[in-house]
Amino acid sequence: MAISPTSFENEQVLQIPLPGKDECFVASGYANFFSGTAPGDGHPLNCKITGGGSNSDEKWFGTEVHMTVGPKWVSVSQVAPLVSIAGISFRDSDTTDHTGCKVSSCDWDMVEAADNKSIKFKRIRLKVWITMCGGQQSAVIKLSYYLTAIGRQPVILQKIPIPL
Repeated sequence: MAISPTSFENEQVLQIPLPGKDECFVASGYANFFSGTAPGDGHPLNCKITGGGSNSDEKWFGTEVHMTVGPKWVSVSQVAPLVSIAGISFRDSDTTDHTGCKVSSCDWDMVEAADNKSIKFKRIRLKVWITMCGGQQSAVIKLSYYLTAIGRQPVILQKIPIPL
């Protein structure tokens, strides 16, 4: 089962004008995979992407992460995504012989957007495979994402140019 973020930080979205009916957006942001920090030392708590049990620091393992990001769409024809590791945590690293983490792959699809209105929207879901080693006290706590997408927004969300 894929892991989802506990929270997102302020997403930045830039619209790039295109001729025709398609629209181009660039979106970037950070997704957090922990909730809260420990009193005193400030270590992240309740990390969702963590190492395994005893002696797992010698083995690499992978986990799938899903992040629903960017603006709302009717349809999307192209997406160029990039995901990077933006934060790690190692507690008791003196007992870990091997450490490492990497983004092994990043793909995308479209999912229905949760909305209280009767209008149907879709959003981009990034499907990321994270590979890591480092024992049970190691964690990936933050991922950054950047994507460029071309598609069509719902008419209700489209910006109507004002003649000068």
